[in-house]
Amino acid sequence: MSSSQLSRNQRYEISKRSQGLEKITLWIPTSALADFQLAASLCCENRDLVLGNLRSSKTGRAVSLRHAVTGDNGGRS
Repeated sequence: MSSSQLSRNQRYEISKRSQGLEKITLWIPTSALADFQLAASLCCENRDLVLGNLRSSKTGRAVSLRHAVTGDNGGRS
């Protein structure tokens, strides 16, 4: 298929992939949408940024993405 036969959306996706970006679909809580969008936008604009921590909206406590969460059973029931 030549580039003239590609849809505008296909050309857009090829352009983004050539920039080292990946398209994904996630199901997230509505209340977290703005934070996910902001984090993704900032990571795209500043490629040296990575996500490393989350913060509980109930307790304010930070949770590392690199270490097991307290009380985590490692996926075992």
